[in-house]
Amino acid sequence: MTKYLCFLSFAAMFLFAGCKKEEVTSYSPVINNVTDNIIVATYTDLDAKAQLLVDAANALKADPSSATNLSAARNAWAATRAPWESSEGFLFGPVSTLEIDPNMDTWPLDSIGVDDILAGTDVINKAYIDALSGDAGTGLKGFHAIEYILWGSDGNRAAGTFSARELDYLVACAESLKGKTAELKEAWAASGGNYANELKSRGSIYPTEKAVLVELAEGVRGIAGEVFSSKIQNTLDGLDLSGVSGGIREEESRFSNNTKTDFTNNIISIQNVYLGTYGSTGNGKGLSAIVAAENAALDTKIKTQITEAIAAIQAIGGNANVTFSTALSADRASIEAAQLKVETLETTLRTELLTLISNL
Repeated sequence: MTKYLCFLSFAAMFLFAGCKKEEVTSYSPVINNVTDNIIVATYTDLDAKAQLLVDAANALKADPSSATNLSAARNAWAATRAPWESSEGFLFGPVSTLEIDPNMDTWPLDSIGVDDILAGTDVINKAYIDALSGDAGTGLKGFHAIEYILWGSDGNRAAGTFSARELDYLVACAESLKGKTAELKEAWAASGGNYANELKSRGSIYPTEKAVLVELAEGVRGIAGEVFSSKIQNTLDGLDLSGVSGGIREEESRFSNNTKTDFTNNIISIQNVYLGTYGSTGNGKGLSAIVAAENAALDTKIKTQITEAIAAIQAIGGNANVTFSTALSADRASIEAAQLKVETLETTLRTELLTLISNL
């Protein structure tokens, strides 16, 4: 009897050990929070801000001589731009498959093509802008076409200098942009395409929770890579239209001098997914919660590198008030210093965060 009990005991221990090995921790609190309170919340905010941009564009069209209306339209553009740039840490799913990104944010802007349209006779409305497609068409609309009209090529356009066709173009681009933000919001909403459920419930796209976490980790790594290797590097390598060294044409939001804010919000998109908060939404369950439980030192390292990257971007040119364009000609070293901080973050996300997530 004793021998039999011992046999059962060893068998039970073997089975228990096997169960422990196969046991999978549920990461649904992190996945659900990031999906609902970061991604969906960001797209909801984006769509609401886009409507305010349409309203401001129409107000400017109604009274283009008003400096107040021009300022309000510019502020509405910047307010809409912020959640968009803060969404670039999760450029997967509908924003990619529905080609929403290029229809909203192709850069550099084809300003010569925009000027050609303005000089023509085509009726400019939302349908006309929506129909602009492909590599040539997407460079004529979206955020940067709106920016170009509101600020002008030199960045200091005055109220009362808009032609009727420019105002038509402005409103049409704003309405087209709003159409895309609504499409994106609807694609994630439970009442629409419900892509949120793809992340929260196992299916053909994400058969495991780890597959979702890998997607999220790759998303934040991807935008870090884009900022240092494309967004910044292209300005350092490029030539502007006059052949002047400095790559001003490659600068992402050069008309409005919003480039440093764009880059900051790109890194904030990483921070939001990592920390599990977006503004007042989110419960703090982000990728950090998983990393901290597995490797507290790595968690601290990532948080520190995010903070350092944001600070370095803000310090381009010596302080937050110096524009990226000015730094390109006067303080390229500060741009390179910020680039290095973002590259360091990307390396950590790629070699350490993704490895940790892949080994869960």
